Amino acid sequence: MNERQALHSIMKDLVALQMTRRQPVFTHDSGKPKTSAQANRQDDVRIKFEYSGEKRILVFGRPVQFEGIQEKVKSVFGQQLELHYLNNEMSIPLRGQDDLDKAIDLLDRSSCMKSIRIMLLSPEHSN
Repeated sequence: MNERQALHSIMKDLVALQMTRRQPVFTHDSGKPKTSAQANRQDDVRIKFEYSGEKRILVFGRPVQFEGIQEKVKSVFGQQLELHYLNNEMSIPLRGQDDLDKAIDLLDRSSCMKSIRIMLLSPEHSN
């Protein structure tokens, strides 16, 4: 298994773990159960970027596009940087829309997370 497959497997396991911890939430208006992802979901996605000791929180409207984040990072930080999702002490590279969608899904399923943490690295520092 290569590194990308291993990281993809870890993200899937994290999503599955969050799913098993959450129970459906009933709404008063419809009586239909909502998943916790729907109940905790915010209209916007807050992303906390960390780069060289600098921290910035940017808000993105849904659906969040990977290319949109890359463009925003380049305009705010002045260069193209690699994105790494931070979950506790783990750092998982975000290399495409699928990886980003999994990170957003983890945010939606967590009642305590308010934003996604992304460490920005210049390409020469990520190896």
